[in-house]
Amino acid sequence: MTKHLEAGVLAGFTTNSLSGEDYKRAVQHLLTGCKVCRERIRQALSGNPDAGESGSSVTGKILMESLLATMDRAAGRLLWAELERMPAARRRPAVKRDGRFHTLGVFEAALRAARRSAKDDPREAVTRAELALVLAELADAGVGLIDELRFDWRSSALVALAYARQAGGEFRAAQAALDLAEGYLANGTGDPVERGMFWVGKAELMAELGQFEKSVELLNRAAARFHRVGDSNRQGKTLIQQGAVLQHLDLERALKAVEAGLTMIDLEREPRAELAGRHTQAYCYNQLGEPDEAEGILDTYRYLAGRYPEFGIQASLQWLRASICLRKGQAEEGERRLREVRARYLEHGRGYGLEAVLTSIDLAELLVGQRRTGQAVLVALEIFPILEVWGLHRDTLALVAMLAEHLQAREVEIDLLRETAVKLRRSWHLNRTA
Repeated sequence: MTKHLEAGVLAGFTTNSLSGEDYKRAVQHLLTGCKVCRERIRQALSGNPDAGESGSSVTGKILMESLLATMDRAAGRLLWAELERMPAARRRPAVKRDGRFHTLGVFEAALRAARRSAKDDPREAVTRAELALVLAELADAGVGLIDELRFDWRSSALVALAYARQAGGEFRAAQAALDLAEGYLANGTGDPVERGMFWVGKAELMAELGQFEKSVELLNRAAARFHRVGDSNRQGKTLIQQGAVLQHLDLERALKAVEAGLTMIDLEREPRAELAGRHTQAYCYNQLGEPDEAEGILDTYRYLAGRYPEFGIQASLQWLRASICLRKGQAEEGERRLREVRARYLEHGRGYGLEAVLTSIDLAELLVGQRRTGQAVLVALEIFPILEVWGLHRDTLALVAMLAEHLQAREVEIDLLRETAVKLRRSWHLNRTA
């Protein structure tokens, strides 16, 4: 039988007058997810608007409600960890059967877990997002099934599902999930943050489909919505994301967007967003002919990169370092770095196929510029059979074959190499479904 907090402890917690040990005990009990004690505290808070200076003032009540919300999230993370330890097939029945999981904290934890795993394990991310969709119906039973808030939750779960589907190359399924999410959102609370997050999710899909202009437009809408409600952190993250898309369209606009975003984000809470922003910033400066500035940025924020040993992040930084060397006229060092990172992308297989092809094009550009066209031909001929083995889309194979033919005929210009890279970026999504 659950032992609830004594009336005196509940009263002391409500008025923020508990001793250290009693306060610690109360927090630990509330973290177990005890709905009875949580509800008694909420009732006490709502029933004592003028309880004096002991801590139940309006400010004290806001702080206490914030503390309860924080504990809801902490309890949700603990319960989600319990769910994750179960075999995937048992999670949905467990969620439906056990009321402990029917909280907003568990729902939010499921959304975070789905998004976090999308890039590395899209199938697992889909499973998690689908479970979040179930939780959207069960969380906080006091909210009615037709309540507008629940429509927002359904929409959030579907955006997470779309992101996971997109990461797995299921673009039609991702679009279908977003369409359904938009329908739910239209019947929701009208929360501008929810609408903004929907646009961010849709913008990610558009960028993946090579529709960079549409992605930028949607991110503009989202950033404006976050600005309107005073959420500068989300606005900053959105501008950083927009900069990463704009770098394929307009380097100067990309630089302005990302530099504005970096001034808005909470640097303590968002180190990954800051690293993404610094990378885009360095890339743009290098492409605009300021490699010393770019190198200075990478050196200054090297500590940020050290926090993320993941292959994708580290390889991207190595690629950028190679490009900076080439811009600075350090051809030998740049070529060495470029060959190394290209080899690493090839080793990691189809998942980094675009990067493998683009680094090959960069290497061919360098060799052609040095009139080492024969070696550039070998680069193209080496990569083509690998792409065939990976089963890439015929349009991609045709582009690379055309490039190899032009190289062999000594008819290739630098502009053709760059144009091919742009076409590959816009059409690479075809390989996700191949």
